[in-house]
Amino acid sequence: MLSQRVIGPLRGHYDSYCTGGCALVVALALKDFYSRAGATDLLWILAPSAWLARFVGSIDLVYEQGAGYISHAHHMVVGPACAGVNFLIIGFCASTSHSRNTSPASRNGSCIAF
Repeated sequence: MLSQRVIGPLRGHYDSYCTGGCALVVALALKDFYSRAGATDLLWILAPSAWLARFVGSIDLVYEQGAGYISHAHHMVVGPACAGVNFLIIGFCASTSHSRNTSPASRNGSCIAF
């Protein structure tokens, strides 16, 4: 009887809570990894940023072990501090929150805020 009272209010929202919980676990795991990672660990996100700077801005970036991508001519570093992982986490959380909203009004509000 107790389990029916506890599960009763969650019925119908179970999938939404599971999705939100999984998204939160993924976001926290990524944040934990990012807080301890160095430039070598973040090559998966630094390399595309360096390629884009090279392609769009004609900035020659050279990889240096432990520091990231550096342009001595432009005094620019693409390193762990500006990797964009925090933005990635925020975007991921916003997109999972947006997909969980069910009413048209809340979907429109989330879309405008996003």
